Amino acid sequence: MKIDNFTLLIPVRGRQYNLPKVIEFYAELECKKIIIDSSETKYSDIQSLTNAGFEYRHFPKMNFYDKMQLNVALIDTKYMLDAPDDDYYRPEAIKECVAFLESDERYVVCDGVYLNLEIDHILPKYAGSFFELPHKKDYRKRLTGIFSRLYYARNHSVVRTEVTKAVFNFIGDENPALRSVDFLDRYFTFIAALYGNFKVLPILYSLKKGGNDRIINQVNPKELNRAPWKDNLNRKYLGPLSKLVSEIKSNEEDYSFVLKIFKDNAVGRGVARDGDPRGIISKHLPEINKIKRIMWS
Repeated sequence: MKIDNFTLLIPVRGRQYNLPKVIEFYAELECKKIIIDSSETKYSDIQSLTNAGFEYRHFPKMNFYDKMQLNVALIDTKYMLDAPDDDYYRPEAIKECVAFLESDERYVVCDGVYLNLEIDHILPKYAGSFFELPHKKDYRKRLTGIFSRLYYARNHSVVRTEVTKAVFNFIGDENPALRSVDFLDRYFTFIAALYGNFKVLPILYSLKKGGNDRIINQVNPKELNRAPWKDNLNRKYLGPLSKLVSEIKSNEEDYSFVLKIFKDNAVGRGVARDGDPRGIISKHLPEINKIKRIMWS
């Protein structure tokens, strides 16, 4: 399956044992496929990656954010996906997301439904991937809509490359406090919303190997809004985010609005729920079982 103007970027560190699975997942996908590996030693079978159409880059022991910033800056396609090495993103879904973004410049992020593949069952991962966020021209309304409910990190969606570059440029050397998983997972959505709208397509988008999410899924959404880490994170990131907002939105009213939204709302992942969202599990069960066998092999 060929996808034009798109880069699949797969960061790896210490989990080179997943690379044969990555090859199996994406061998038939025709696009720019780049593996950026910061494991201590090079992968032992680079030729197998080359044969499957992957470019392999080795950055031994490099910090994740340095590695990402360096390589995101080099991407020359219009769209990209940051795909963890232990997850699966359906090529058919990626293609639909790229086509949608190509058709509507108002949107900067596109994905679909995520599923967790546990050993003994399949669990819908994000409640946020079951609702459609209406298009809003006014970014203030976009942020209000996003922050009015729990939502999920969008850094593994199909994204306009210019937006991902903006995020990593913002992290940069001047904001060392932002070089954390918390920032990228929780605030990518915040920054991307300043640039445009998000689209959730009614399609199976990603299959993730389960594990820690059962604990998260049992949390009451109201408890997340009162979680003690909320204020700590907000204080940590407020200064740099204030600077970003002032650069993008110079109007004082806009600036004040964004900071209020940011300070008043928890930034948490959506809580998954049971069931079969939109009949997607039953529709794709043979494919899901195939990927599950590969993941747990």
